[in-house]
Amino acid sequence: DLDAVVARALARQPEERYPSVAALAEDLQNVLAHRPVQARASSWGDRSLKFVRRNPLAVALSVALVLAGGVGVAATLWQAERTTLQAARADAVRDFLLSLFRAATPEESQDQPPSARDLAAEGERRLSTDQRLPEAARAELLGVLAEVWMRTGEPQRSIPLLRQRIALLQRDAPSSETLAQAQAALGNALYFNDQVAEAEAVWRAALGPAERQREAGGTAWLQIRQGLVNARVQRGQAQEGLMDMLALRQDLIRSPLHDGPVMAQFMNDLGDVYFQAS
Repeated sequence: DLDAVVARALARQPEERYPSVAALAEDLQNVLAHRPVQARASSWGDRSLKFVRRNPLAVALSVALVLAGGVGVAATLWQAERTTLQAARADAVRDFLLSLFRAATPEESQDQPPSARDLAAEGERRLSTDQRLPEAARAELLGVLAEVWMRTGEPQRSIPLLRQRIALLQRDAPSSETLAQAQAALGNALYFNDQVAEAEAVWRAALGPAERQREAGGTAWLQIRQGLVNARVQRGQAQEGLMDMLALRQDLIRSPLHDGPVMAQFMNDLGDVYFQAS
């Protein structure tokens, strides 16, 4: 939910962003209160999880009674601590975004709505000077700003941000899917900045840990292996790249991602490689 709110607040087109600071603040409060947000539609599962988080004591007691054991209580306490940390991160991200959004509103600037580049540049400037942000919030905002620069066609500006994000994640979550996603994104930024050899080095170093997240539904392994295929095709090895994509398709079929939009996008990418190899 927080990712969806951040993405909407920094959307490329002004009409895709929140219409006012109040609307952004309301959605951020929804995140903190574990209520459905306006930035994206909620599934039944999302709503159920939010109910659990809004009513932790009642749910915790029910779980404890059902499990009737110390393991269930320990798990409930761990979840409560995790939720508290997430709320602190959401608080920090909320405050940062609200300050950025307020400074960029037409009412205060007396000018046209700021572009995505304007918002990203101001966000980057503030991140470099604000030392009060918790590391988890800083890492998340670095990733968002890097994505904005990628979407505006300036991958060179996303590279240092992603390197900072990775350094923070390596300290706090050294074997997580979040770290693997950040490394995949860094490889993409280097690739689109014509630093193909460096991109391959980043992808290959990250592939092993990313593969270990596959059965849990991670997607970084797929992004990394497709990136390596793209690098191979760019070197003029389209036939070999096609063979790699066909092998990757078999792994994708056996993964939890085999049914849904990920497979649909992959088949489209496979068609592109097939066309280049023919």
